[in-house]
Amino acid sequence: MNERRIKSGKKPVGPGFPVSRKVNHLLAIGIDTYAAVNPLHNCVRDTQALVKLLQEEYQFDPARVYTLFNAEATRESILQTLEKLALELGPEDNLLIYFAGHGYYMKKLDKGFLVPVDGMEDKSSSMLDNYQIRGWLRSMGVHHLALIVDSCFSGALIRQGRSLGGEANDGSYERRVDAFPSRWGLAAGGIEVVSDGFYGRHSPFAQSLLTYFSQQTRPYFSFVDLVRHVKKAVASKAEQTPLAGPIQDVGHENGEFIFYRKKAGSPEEARPENPLPDHALEPAPEQRPSHPAQEPAREELAKATTWEQVQQLVVTGEYEKTFSALEAMAPGRYEMQLLALRGRYHGLVTQELEDVSSPESLTRQYNRLNRDLLKFVSLARR
Repeated sequence: MNERRIKSGKKPVGPGFPVSRKVNHLLAIGIDTYAAVNPLHNCVRDTQALVKLLQEEYQFDPARVYTLFNAEATRESILQTLEKLALELGPEDNLLIYFAGHGYYMKKLDKGFLVPVDGMEDKSSSMLDNYQIRGWLRSMGVHHLALIVDSCFSGALIRQGRSLGGEANDGSYERRVDAFPSRWGLAAGGIEVVSDGFYGRHSPFAQSLLTYFSQQTRPYFSFVDLVRHVKKAVASKAEQTPLAGPIQDVGHENGEFIFYRKKAGSPEEARPENPLPDHALEPAPEQRPSHPAQEPAREELAKATTWEQVQQLVVTGEYEKTFSALEAMAPGRYEMQLLALRGRYHGLVTQELEDVSSPESLTRQYNRLNRDLLKFVSLARR
């Protein structure tokens, strides 16, 4: 396998899916053929596959997708594109940035870099250093911003923050975190070499992203859902450990980027002209209906799953499947209790991602969550 560092020398989707209240934009950069450093083999392929998937299956309009491949991805072009986005986008927009290419790290300076196509080894001025990148992220006035980087030493961009914590007791987890601005990063590894994968395939990191996005049947999922899958999938296949967390000092306010699958028709057609604030859309807990778009899928899942199978999911720690099954099967009167349990789970995931709790503490908390989930299953099945 190659390494992503400088070496010395349309598928139909169901109608009625919820629509993102913000406009999604995507900047995707993939570089294989470098001018002055060793080439890579799969970065462009990885980037093109992700762009195609997001455009076809998720609410990313091709008109708002910006790509830079190989010779297009010069330092100047990347900076000009970031400047254009910073000037044009605002609070009604979300921005996802994806970079696949070489990364570089200067140990003496404790500084990481992304390497554009015209970057040169040991010439830092020809690269994009992390402080410069954070400066551009800080200048973005968007609602949600997510940065995904598949390069060596990319973890230098992520500085661990504090856990979101808390429980979802005032509405669904996704609705709550979607309401607050966010600045999240997901890196293919820490300050370490990461794999480019076998020639003609995808890198382990890119493959984990593509697998998760392509296999989703839920109408939407959060950035933390994606991160949790990627960390486990990559660590089991490659000698690298993805790193993720809020990017500090660039405007993070404890929200999360929510990925919505595509609805029949464009997001603009479905978005109300004068959307009401979140609280105005929430009926009282006792009368809150299920989202109509989820009903067929929920009914199908409920018929195919037994309570004994749900208990087994809890025991084996398959929490996403557990909550999907419980949302389909549990009576509506238990909705708020279920939301609180899901909130606890996401709080634990964030603690784990940000490394703010000891393994012993996490184990105790997961054990308590398991006990409470099993109690909930016993209560809900009556």
